[in-house]
Amino acid sequence: MNGAEPDWESLASGLDGDLHAGRIRLIDELRAAGHSYAELREAVEQDRLSVLPLEDVYRETAALTARDVATSCDMSIDEVLRIRGLLGLSTVSADEAAFDQATCDALLVLRAGRDFGMSQQAIDGLLVTLGRAMWQLASDALIILGDEFVHRGDTEYELAYRYAEVARLLAPAAVPMVSAGFHPTYASACGRYS
Repeated sequence: MNGAEPDWESLASGLDGDLHAGRIRLIDELRAAGHSYAELREAVEQDRLSVLPLEDVYRETAALTARDVATSCDMSIDEVLRIRGLLGLSTVSADEAAFDQATCDALLVLRAGRDFGMSQQAIDGLLVTLGRAMWQLASDALIILGDEFVHRGDTEYELAYRYAEVARLLAPAAVPMVSAGFHPTYASACGRYS
């Protein structure tokens, strides 16, 4: 852009009336939250502008850096970042807050598995499988909740913040629900249906 001010208004081109006003309002708030023009332009092109506030909700609990996690779990920073990649998560720097306490807890479980004799290949395979399953679960949940929480006349602004509020409400409940799938009672019951 050669130092010129980005054309923020262009991010709402092609929209009229309430839809235009809703997108401009959402863009203004996302700008204020620190999103760049490039990020917002990419989100518009990918038709995912309304999920950016949802992604911000997930970042609210991410107060730890890879360096913090590595120190807490007695692992190398490179290993923490490698595991993040195996899970299919975005690349971050060693000093970017992108992890939460649950990350430390999960890495300690992996370390216990290694101490118990699991090979690195098995652990890596488990991480890749877990990453794929998490993305599928998140995608399916968004579709289900999207259908449930979209109201006639919504602009991207209302939709975006409804998604974010639902995530704040339901995300804490998701952890025990997902972990219940690893409980022996559930695993044995699932075996009856396979």
